[in-house]
Amino acid sequence: VAVLLVPLALVPQSASYLMMIAIGLAALGVSAVNATKLLAGHDRDRVFLGIALMVASAGTFGTLVSGQLSGLYVLAVTGSALAWQRGQIERAGAWAGLLVIKPNVALIPLLALLRGGGRRALTGMVGVGLVALALGAVLGPSVWTDFVDAGREAVTEAANDPESSARGLAKQPSLMAALRQAPGVPEAAAVGVWVVYSLLGVVALEAAWRRPEAFHPMRLFGATALFTVVVSPRLVFYDWVLVGPALAAWYVLDDSYAPYRWRWIGWAAGVASITAFVVSQPFVYGTAAVATAVWCGVELLDTYDTARRRDDAGRPPLR
Repeated sequence: VAVLLVPLALVPQSASYLMMIAIGLAALGVSAVNATKLLAGHDRDRVFLGIALMVASAGTFGTLVSGQLSGLYVLAVTGSALAWQRGQIERAGAWAGLLVIKPNVALIPLLALLRGGGRRALTGMVGVGLVALALGAVLGPSVWTDFVDAGREAVTEAANDPESSARGLAKQPSLMAALRQAPGVPEAAAVGVWVVYSLLGVVALEAAWRRPEAFHPMRLFGATALFTVVVSPRLVFYDWVLVGPALAAWYVLDDSYAPYRWRWIGWAAGVASITAFVVSQPFVYGTAAVATAVWCGVELLDTYDTARRRDDAGRPPLR
């Protein structure tokens, strides 16, 4: 990514900011096209509104105003889902490999795709990884050492400057941040709840990816991205754009939710997340994070139940 952004350093800051916005808009535009193809055959009005939810969410506003590249995450998710739908497992792995530009966002989707796609998905991931290493070599080893040093400095600052750490948490609409900011909740308890939630989510997600043919790709990949958003130990507000595919899937694919009766939870999560960007206060971000965590929990319970019922039917897994 650093190599690709070198040209932006050659123009004035205002121009590079506009170019970053243009890159984000282009990525979201292609994501919308991917989603349209993924959802082909469903009611056109519902597809239009579902994609509008995906690309016009509060997270989109955050990433564009901040001049961030989070729109590329949505492109990677929808591109991977579309390739998967077409049976192009290697290409799906390659698209997902683009998420490595932010490791904490990449880990869960890559492991999930590896579980569902096996060696074919791994081939695509490795290919993208080699390209990334080659591009990084152009700028020399300092790219990697600077990345490690920046991470170390951030951890040190958080440990030595509680006020700075608190300001950082206020900008993170994740479950971990919400628990750590909750009044009267000890640090150990917050971490404990997060660990339990994460482990249960991993169990449900693993069951779904063991039977990926039981789900529409938009729903399966969207749920994976949604879970990533909720349990990421560090999630900045503009990365919330990753909930977009899950919002679109939830709205358009309502017929795939046989035992799913708590649809109001999704609406509550959506309203809370939008409110979080209108009123930028820690309490509102925390409310949005908890609401989204509940929505994600219900989603994963339903996917787990669907996968379990498919197991009971004795259908073989996808290889």
